[in-house]
Amino acid sequence: MVPLLMVFIFFYSCKQKDSTPPQVFLNGDNPMTDTLGTVFTDPGATADDNFDGAGITNKIEVTSNIDYITGTPRTKTAGVYTITYSVSDKANNSTSKTRTVNIINSSAKYATTYLFDKTGDDNLFPNFVDLQTTIDYDSRVNNRIYLTKLCNKPGLRIYIDILNDSLIDIPDQYRILTESTVEKLYRVRGEGGQSRIIDNIFFTFVVKYQVEKYDESTISDYDYEADGRYWRSTGNYDVSTELYERL
Repeated sequence: MVPLLMVFIFFYSCKQKDSTPPQVFLNGDNPMTDTLGTVFTDPGATADDNFDGAGITNKIEVTSNIDYITGTPRTKTAGVYTITYSVSDKANNSTSKTRTVNIINSSAKYATTYLFDKTGDDNLFPNFVDLQTTIDYDSRVNNRIYLTKLCNKPGLRIYIDILNDSLIDIPDQYRILTESTVEKLYRVRGEGGQSRIIDNIFFTFVVKYQVEKYDESTISDYDYEADGRYWRSTGNYDVSTELYERL
């Protein structure tokens, strides 16, 4: 009994003396930045303790709120996230350290206020000079931005994809808008290779596209199917240039 009592007293006294929490050291940068849609690799952390030593690193528990694509380590949504590294020593002293992770859309730099001009067929949308609009970036698709008011028409919000430092693409897409209580469909199609970033310092670019307007129709008399409905074209208009210059 005496030896067991001595062992108990020894460990109890050691535990009482150890009131210093471990230290956690982050590997890599804090904060750190990564690109939307890419594989994120956590640089990790190490720990040390005045009694337990560096071996306590193996006891680090990691919690994170980074939004990943299901089943992959690819980041899903742009935003500011955290990774927290927590560890406790044998005396139950605990500590934690948090890393901030910025997941960014590579084209976020284009999200700002612009003046824009339109030239081309003005039967559907009149030409104009120096109207103000904003450009947003997509939080889910990297290198995708939104023109929030195409042709100065509220609600006609379309996306464009930044292909490289100079070339952009306007995929075939549509928006259904209500005009005088009647729904109209606007279809937008870019002209391949014609839309470009013409200044990467001052963020100036030009887009060229076609706009088609549709009324709702029947399956026996339609030109385009979209949103589970049938539409008949009422006009096809070329926009030779729409120029955006950052304010």
